[in-house]
Amino acid sequence: MKLFKKYEFHVLEAQIEDYSMLEAIHAQSFDRSWSIDELVSTLAVKGTQCFVANIRGKGSKGPKGFIILRTLAGQSEILTIATDRVYRKCGIARLLLEFVIRKLQVERVEQLYLEVGEDNGAALGLYKSLKFKQIATRKAYYRVRGRLENEAAQEVNALVMQLELR
Repeated sequence: MKLFKKYEFHVLEAQIEDYSMLEAIHAQSFDRSWSIDELVSTLAVKGTQCFVANIRGKGSKGPKGFIILRTLAGQSEILTIATDRVYRKCGIARLLLEFVIRKLQVERVEQLYLEVGEDNGAALGLYKSLKFKQIATRKAYYRVRGRLENEAAQEVNALVMQLELR
């Protein structure tokens, strides 16, 4: 069981000096993580933005979570969202999502999409609490490492989810 003092986080646009920490956070969170080069090339695409959650106050070094989204023609897609393992269950993912939702509403974006593994109960619970609805399933979309050393990789369906922002 992890014991935390209460942290206060704030959201900022990512800076290039954050990228090495984003790479490390992503590697903790996904079997197929993104390298710094992949982050740089993804963020170079027009309409793509990255926001980070930092601890407010002195002494806090670097992002504790981040979200990358791409917006085009009135629609936005979350490409990835991840939280530093040490700071999970502190509300970072919810903070990032709520920030992005408010921002997109101000920008008059109509829909927000994302994909999530059907086995990711924590993320599904969060998305449903924010009123995302499942609109499709991508069969065997993710390949997930076996949890045991000799266990074969498994294929997991991706659920395509949508949030109406209007």
